Amino acid sequence: MKVKQFVVLVVAMSETLAVAQEFPLGIRAQALGGASVAQGRDAEAMFDNPATLTRLAGSTFTAFYAHPFGLKELRLSSFSANTHYRRLAFGAAVVDLGHALYRDRRYHLGLAKNFLSNQRLALGVSSALRHLRISGYGDDAALQLDFGTQLRLSEALVLGTAFHNILEATMGVQNEKLPRSVCFGFAYAPTSNLTLQMDLYKQNNFPEEWRIGIETNPWAPLLLRIGTATNPDRLTFGFALRLLKVSLQFAAYSHTDLGWTEQFAVTLKSK
Repeated sequence: MKVKQFVVLVVAMSETLAVAQEFPLGIRAQALGGASVAQGRDAEAMFDNPATLTRLAGSTFTAFYAHPFGLKELRLSSFSANTHYRRLAFGAAVVDLGHALYRDRRYHLGLAKNFLSNQRLALGVSSALRHLRISGYGDDAALQLDFGTQLRLSEALVLGTAFHNILEATMGVQNEKLPRSVCFGFAYAPTSNLTLQMDLYKQNNFPEEWRIGIETNPWAPLLLRIGTATNPDRLTFGFALRLLKVSLQFAAYSHTDLGWTEQFAVTLKSK
């Protein structure tokens, strides 16, 4: 499918500038079948649950790049970072999808804080200013607000929830509502070298998705990841190779109709 055909498809789906579904973000999340609402390892975790920012050690910066479904003309890239100040955690990101004919750009800001005496509960909010432009059809912008929670039941078990577009932001001349979604999940780490994550994700007007992923650390610098998901059915895998404070990451996932997508990222960590 060429970019022009992609643009025609998007426009045919709606007379407004709103896109029907969200595109997946976060290279670790995509390697784990999309399961990431309870735990993340770098600033990209903010895309799925801003509350997870509180559990990140130090500061991180991630640069991400992909050609969705192997379309060389269609590019998806992002730059994300996080840091801490006193008891607050902050995150920021810029995401860009598209081509000269079609451009979807988003600017994210996130804030999170721990609560309770043992800091087992974290709450987070994030906003995303989304600007969408389709050549020949115009452009529009909308502000989206997300909310997330993270509850650590034990050292091994963490629960997470996330609500996206809670204020029902709209876009286009007909004020079409942007997608809303809710996600519940957990992360279970029986040992320091193994983590299982599972999410139940539901976006309005689409069937629920089950997302399952396993991350293992067989050798100190290497993290291996594999996952699966439903609606659409897909198989995912990836790895992260940590060299000092630099992590090289790769992920790939399949789509039953559109084929494979390969993703690449570099993460810098302060600790």
